[in-house]
Amino acid sequence: LRATDGLGAHVAELKLKVQNAAANPRLQAALQGNVDAATLQDLFRNEVWWQPIRDEFKVYAIALDGDKLDILEGMRSAEFAGEALVRSARGRREPIAELVMGKGWPYAAAAAVAPVAERTVAPVLVLAKPIDEAAVRSLADKARGAVLLSDGKAAVLESGDDGERERLRHAVGAEGKGPLFLAPDGSWAAVVSRL
Repeated sequence: LRATDGLGAHVAELKLKVQNAAANPRLQAALQGNVDAATLQDLFRNEVWWQPIRDEFKVYAIALDGDKLDILEGMRSAEFAGEALVRSARGRREPIAELVMGKGWPYAAAAAVAPVAERTVAPVLVLAKPIDEAAVRSLADKARGAVLLSDGKAAVLESGDDGERERLRHAVGAEGKGPLFLAPDGSWAAVVSRL
């Protein structure tokens, strides 16, 4: 549960950052002016006011009026599964954060609606950064046990005791069955947290 709490705090911070970035007055002005994707891409790549986002997030994107990311910096669209994130943020009308796979690697991603009065469909801003081994090691330290991140099919990142990690690998694929994974022989259990 400590690892889940640590991951939850990280996610809450990402939600705040994407909400603040989506509310940036310069981004709002560009979106209100109905600039095209090429102009927005140029702003993202060159404007000084966007530099803190470029420095912190390896991936940033915007979906203007559909689920498809119209602008995606830092990765090709086929490598980043962002459409569900866009749909969820637009549907909930609040910032969301979850783990998203990109290039076969887990990314902490957050999305927020950038409300623009003149648009019938609100644009959605997406920010993402890779989860590195140090972050997973920190989660394992907080949990005082092994931590494993999976894509639902295989372990992607893991840290902690080798024996505990081996046990956790048996739980991969059972993430959707509930918040607790109980080994078939009842000798151990794991807490499952979906993001």
